Amino acid sequence: MKRLLVLLFVALAVPGSALAALSGVGGGTTIANGQATLVSNLTSPYSYLSFDDMNGQPVDSLHELSADVLSATWGGGSPRFSVEVTDGTTTKDIFVYLGDLPNYTTSATTGDTGNLLDADVNGARVDSTQVGGPFYGTWSDAVTAASESGYGTISDVSFVVDGDWAQSSGSQTVVLDAATINGVVYDFTAAAKSDCKDGNWQTLGYKNQGACISSVETGH
Repeated sequence: MKRLLVLLFVALAVPGSALAALSGVGGGTTIANGQATLVSNLTSPYSYLSFDDMNGQPVDSLHELSADVLSATWGGGSPRFSVEVTDGTTTKDIFVYLGDLPNYTTSATTGDTGNLLDADVNGARVDSTQVGGPFYGTWSDAVTAASESGYGTISDVSFVVDGDWAQSSGSQTVVLDAATINGVVYDFTAAAKSDCKDGNWQTLGYKNQGACISSVETGH
C-alpha cells in the first residue's frame, strides 16, 4: 500500500507542461501572449530560446524535439534546435533542422513538426559533424558519434533562428506557439505562481511579477 501511495504522489507531482525550465532568451527574441517570436535581421542577427531540463543528462536520454510553428520564413538551416554537448571541458553542437529535406532552406508547412528526432517520420535531418558524425544523419548517428568522441553529456538545448543572410529581404521571423522536449511542453505562459518567480515573469513577457501571478489566478 505504501508503495502505491508513493507512486500516486509522484504521478500527481509531475506536471503536464513546464515553464520554469525555459532558462533564457536572447538576441531578438520576444515573448508575448503565449507566443515566442524569434527574428534574425541587421539589428538582431540571431535569436534563441534556451531550455535546461536536459542539462547534465546523457545524449542518448534525449528522444523528442518538436515545435508548433505558427509562422516562419525559412533559410540557411534556420530555424533549428541546437543540442550543446560537452566532454567536461569544451562544448560542441548537434543541429536538428526544421526545414524541408534535403537542404532545410524552405518549408511549405507550419504547425506541429512532430518529433524531429524520429527519422522514420521526419527523415535524416540531424547534423552531427562537430562531433564526428554525418551532416545528413539521424539522431541515432549523432548519439553514436557524440559518445565515441567523448561528448556524451548534454549541456544545453536551444531553439535558434539566425538565417537573415539567406533571405532576400535580409530578415527572418519565426513565431512559435510551443516547443516540446521529451514530452515536456513549453507554451510560453505561466501555469503556476512559481513560474513568475526569480525574474521569470520577464522571460515570459509579462509587465511585472504581479501581472504574471494575476494571469495564473484568472487563467488569462
